[in-house]
Amino acid sequence: MLQRKGFRVRKLPHTATIRSFQRTFCACPSYSWEMTERNGSSAEEDQTLETIFANSPLDFGDTDFCQTLVANTSEGLLTIDEDSTIVFANPALERILGYRPDDLVSRSLLVLIPDRLVQDHVQAFQRYLETGDPQIDWDGIDLPAQHEEGHEVLVSISFREHTHDGQQLFTGVIRDVSDRKQRQVELERYEDIVTHLPDGICRTESDPDGAFLEANPALRDMLDVESNDALLQMGPADFYADPDDRQSLCEQIREEGILLDEKLKLRTATGESIWTSITAIEREERGETYIDGVVRNITERKDRERDFREQRRSIETILSHIPGILFTFDKDGIFTRSEGQAFRNIGLDPGEAVGQSFFDLYADHRTLLDLCRRALDGERVSSTVDVAGRVLEGTCQPVFDEGGDVTQVVGFAYDVTERKEREHALETQRTALERVQQIINSLRPLNRMLARVSTRDEIEQVVCEQLATSDAYRFAWYGDYAPEGDRVTPKEWAGVEDEYLDDSEVRTDGSDTDLGPVGRAVRSCDVQAARNIPTDSSFEPRHDEALDGGYQSAAAIPVVFGGTIYGVIVVYSERPNAFDDYEQGLLRELGERIGHAIHAAENKRLLHTDTVVELEFRTTGAESVFVRLTEELNCRLELETVVPASENAFLCYAAIKGAAPATVIESLSDSPVIDHARVIDATESTGMIEYRISESPMTKLLDYGASVTSKIVENGEETIVGEVAPDVDTHTIITGIQAEYSNTTFVAKRSVDRPVQPITVPRNGLEDVLTARQREVLELAYHAGFFESPRHSTGDDLADALGITSPTFYLHVRKATQKLLERIDEIGLFK
Repeated sequence: MLQRKGFRVRKLPHTATIRSFQRTFCACPSYSWEMTERNGSSAEEDQTLETIFANSPLDFGDTDFCQTLVANTSEGLLTIDEDSTIVFANPALERILGYRPDDLVSRSLLVLIPDRLVQDHVQAFQRYLETGDPQIDWDGIDLPAQHEEGHEVLVSISFREHTHDGQQLFTGVIRDVSDRKQRQVELERYEDIVTHLPDGICRTESDPDGAFLEANPALRDMLDVESNDALLQMGPADFYADPDDRQSLCEQIREEGILLDEKLKLRTATGESIWTSITAIEREERGETYIDGVVRNITERKDRERDFREQRRSIETILSHIPGILFTFDKDGIFTRSEGQAFRNIGLDPGEAVGQSFFDLYADHRTLLDLCRRALDGERVSSTVDVAGRVLEGTCQPVFDEGGDVTQVVGFAYDVTERKEREHALETQRTALERVQQIINSLRPLNRMLARVSTRDEIEQVVCEQLATSDAYRFAWYGDYAPEGDRVTPKEWAGVEDEYLDDSEVRTDGSDTDLGPVGRAVRSCDVQAARNIPTDSSFEPRHDEALDGGYQSAAAIPVVFGGTIYGVIVVYSERPNAFDDYEQGLLRELGERIGHAIHAAENKRLLHTDTVVELEFRTTGAESVFVRLTEELNCRLELETVVPASENAFLCYAAIKGAAPATVIESLSDSPVIDHARVIDATESTGMIEYRISESPMTKLLDYGASVTSKIVENGEETIVGEVAPDVDTHTIITGIQAEYSNTTFVAKRSVDRPVQPITVPRNGLEDVLTARQREVLELAYHAGFFESPRHSTGDDLADALGITSPTFYLHVRKATQKLLERIDEIGLFK
């Protein structure tokens, strides 16, 4: 074991002292003391020092000089003996290790060695003393030393062995290298960073064609060069996609001194194009100018930016074409985005609102302002609002920061105007359907009642009662139409006091007293309505009375059969804006149905009466197609039978004498009132023809419910004879025909008794056996020669003339024939 001995002060010669400072020995990291020399300096070194000392003008024998030198050097000086006892320490050690020299002398060197290294030092030093075999040069080795305060200080130590007065000593020079080591560590770290940095780092010559002087591996890999040596044989200009870029960049660096994040396209050694970001600076070192730069591969970033731009353009395109409205505004209500084609619907172009204040743009729209404030207060709001005449349905969603404060509001809205209109239309239709159902339910009992009544008076009374008691109408009245006087006179009413209709005769000539819809209904032969009585000026004569009765709307319904108006039904409703097109259509059908009922009742009454009134009319002038035909062809036409063919036409069969039937048909075919004509039977100048006619004095007479018993046209005159019941208002019939056909004159009116039937027929005779349609079909078939052999007309011909299918025609004929035969059997004709 090394002993810590007391310090003995010895006076050393100055040569030995200086030599001790110059000859030091180095220690290895494990404190293995392995010296290069055992016995001090060589003779050559001693001779050199002697020469140095001798040539110096200083007196090295002066003890004060040596002491001053040792005391003022910045490096620590420490001398130990063979026992590792410190025999000398200079003041610099206090600065380095915190010990005053007096505190170290006579103490063991072990106080300066960290505990973990003490054992290694002892073993290595002992081994050297025993073997004298140096292994490592101890000249400037870095080791940790123990500071007086307990922490370690990195020092550089150089030890040398020497003798003094026969005593073996070891003197070391100690330097604090903590800062240097720190700088070395930092340099190594920087070198490691540069080496492993993914960005390229380089130094190049400053001229445009200059070469690379330094480069890290990342730049080599980035440029696809095999090795750093190969890269240093090249220059930046070898990699520029555009050779002119190097020149312009160098000029920019010289002018500004620095280049920041310049985007540059390069071409690698393998020909691949890459995008880079270059930051470079011009530097001067030892009189030479260089360019130091950092090169970053931003190809992927460029690709992402390109993709982002394309996506953004795509998104912008989508946003600009979306059918709705997308908008954002900041916490102050300033629009930061406004996209969508629907902006145009409210008077703005997409993007036009950006920068404008929501509160200024919609200062007059209280609902929108309220929604905006609620959203800025942090509430998610959804609403449907009217903006610039359009209906918008949307949502505003506030966006919050980490502190919970609203930073902006994002909103989206759809223009639902058309949808709302459809919904309103559907609701209107639903309401209308409910109203229609109400009207249909109101009219259904009336339809059943019409089937039960048999006279015109009963029909008129039932119609008024049923309409007035329905849910759809408040009251109704029926008025007879007198065409000769252009007036409608109330005859039946229900649901209203009599006083309301006092002096209610209505003119139909367009005068101020036509009570609006009634006169228009007669003139147009169609339903007319006053849908809003309070605002209908044509209703002014009865305006106050109608309102007092709670009536908001009214409609006039002409009762029509063929082209003849029997009268007008007027209904009143408490519903405002009632009588739309659909309801008018239902009432139009009702008017026609009542007209048919009145016509059937008049015909039935005519069939059951023993006395009839015979009316005779005569038509002259070329306006009549038949008068003109008989004059041109010098022939005679006599009607055999006429049956209804359709709602506004009659099918007629007439005997021709004095002209070829084919010639007659050819002349009739040019007439606008005849849409069908054909020959049934023909000889040279006689025969039977069939034609369908829609307008003539005869059809008008039939429309009034008369039965036409004779029609003869010859010598430029057409004579028509018809029969009506005795109590029929013949005056209306006569004036009506003459008013419509000015070339027709009334000839005579006669009461005629019908002849008594020779065969006693039951009360419900043959006329009650057949339906009206069966009787018409059977009569038509008889007169058209269907039962002749050979037949003059086929079933298909007659079905076509009647506007029905052939199976329907044969069904009517078969059933009618069967019913007649059954009735003949009942009365005993087959017995």
